[in-house]
Amino acid sequence: MKSNPNFMKNLILIFLFLLSLDLSGQRIKENYIDEFTGQSKVSTSWSNFIMGFSSSIYQRVIRIDNNTYLNLKVSLGLGKVFAVADGAKLLLKLQSDTVITLNNLEYTITSIGGGAYNILGSRAMGASLYFLLSDEFVNIFSNFLVKKMRLYTTDGYYEKEIVPSYADKLKTACNLIKSIPAPEKKNLDF
Repeated sequence: MKSNPNFMKNLILIFLFLLSLDLSGQRIKENYIDEFTGQSKVSTSWSNFIMGFSSSIYQRVIRIDNNTYLNLKVSLGLGKVFAVADGAKLLLKLQSDTVITLNNLEYTITSIGGGAYNILGSRAMGASLYFLLSDEFVNIFSNFLVKKMRLYTTDGYYEKEIVPSYADKLKTACNLIKSIPAPEKKNLDF
């Protein structure tokens, strides 16, 4: 019996697709105090924010000491190189049509694997972006779903609707971060 190369190719593609699915629930991934700096860090696991054939955005929420950040891993197309300026806007439109504006914290240019958090996308161009979340924004995202986003790049902007199940993962991530009390910072002075 001859083996069918298309069957094997399809089997591998199905396996890779299943590997890319975010089957685990949103959870706290890290929660520690650095023994050298005394800096506390709490972060959620990565989850899908936008998934498409050639574009993907993953999100997680991080709290370092008393500052909370939205961290996005962004890949906007097969081989597409882009940059996001320091202060570039991320617009998040809530179900109520309220628009929240966040600003990228540093100039970032794509790199190979920069938009990946697992094996899929590790050879694609992408960028890891950070946006400061005020306590007010953490509370808003804990209670309301994001329905659409727009990210400004040096080439223009990328806009996409957010699937409700993915929007709910940001809501869950913000609630998880809120549920962990900020630890008291240790005094490392001698």
